[in-house]
Amino acid sequence: MKTGILAASPPIAETYLDPYTGLMWLTDGNRAGKEMEYSAAGQWARSIAICGFSDWRLPTESELSSFAQRGPHPSAWFNANGFANVQAGVYWAGGVGTKYGHWGVELLAGGRRSYWSSEKHFVWPVRRGIPPQVSPAEVCSDPKTGLMWATNGNIADSLVTLSAAKERMKYLTYGGFSDWRLPTLDELVSLAKLRGDNSAEWYSYHGFKKVGWRYWSSSTREKRASIWVVDLSNGEVVSVRADSHFGVLPVREVTSPVPAIDEAQAEAILPHLVQGSLGEMGTVCSVGETGLMWARNCNIPGWGMLWEDAMQWTAALDLGGYRDWRLPTKEELGAVTDQGGYSPPYWLLENGFSNVQPLDYWSSSTEETETNSAWCVRMHQGIMGRKAKSGYGYVWPVRST
Repeated sequence: MKTGILAASPPIAETYLDPYTGLMWLTDGNRAGKEMEYSAAGQWARSIAICGFSDWRLPTESELSSFAQRGPHPSAWFNANGFANVQAGVYWAGGVGTKYGHWGVELLAGGRRSYWSSEKHFVWPVRRGIPPQVSPAEVCSDPKTGLMWATNGNIADSLVTLSAAKERMKYLTYGGFSDWRLPTLDELVSLAKLRGDNSAEWYSYHGFKKVGWRYWSSSTREKRASIWVVDLSNGEVVSVRADSHFGVLPVREVTSPVPAIDEAQAEAILPHLVQGSLGEMGTVCSVGETGLMWARNCNIPGWGMLWEDAMQWTAALDLGGYRDWRLPTKEELGAVTDQGGYSPPYWLLENGFSNVQPLDYWSSSTEETETNSAWCVRMHQGIMGRKAKSGYGYVWPVRST
């Protein structure tokens, strides 16, 4: 397997367009040629006209931090993707400031903290290039229910009353959407039931962060004129007064959901341009020579699952008129992701696959020296690794033709 880091589209000329966020970055990491105070940095970013665009600005802290999180060696990623002049110092972040100044991010070191506005730091302008694909870091969709959840378990920044929670939903724009609402009791319970025995691990693995204790639902308990709340750590349901203080976890209906099973699109043959090696099967150029058929939807279940459950679920899958689906071996899974080099997710999306998750994908191969572990591919990095079978991984079915 190649070691790699999640990347997006290669830079074109002076800009780099990231299809995951829809953001366009300059490929010159120090176009200004100097460090500036915060106000001067913002003015300079808004004043430039590059590649025919004049809507450049300072990136927010989250945008700049996500740009820095390109694996354990950010400098290697920047170099491999055609960037130049990336500085080892701090870059200013725009948007909401801090109590004492504004956020700054060290792109190569990955750290962030607040800096005085009078300090001088580097500037890296950004602009909206295309409508963003929803980042897995912001939302988690469940194709079985048609619901999309915000993954920020502390989106209100504190515990709030029911009226404050509803008011927050009216004005919330998150993940590119503005139609968020409080979940019903049934919807919250459906989420809580998915957590398994280790709720903290499950929520963390599926991208949720800062998940706390009890969360407001929009459902009223009529007999007591109280409101139902759900404890997402253990699934407990209780009713409380509306002036109590609890957490907020927004939800919305997916207006164009990825179907759990879409036979017209899920059945797919690996694109003919694929080249690589599948162990003893030799060098291949097309699916006819590999003898493999892959599901086009790279996350049909909608959630990660334990290894044993993944094996059973795949074996029972009826898709595209076939019932002999299985988990791929580590060699098969590795050979496919190798085609993407430093960017397996982007390569897969570019070649007709959908719903690619930037996390671990199970193979059917048990680790030779530790039978409680199995091999998986860490999709965002293109790296093969071992994982305890009691952990969660995603499922990408394959079959032999």
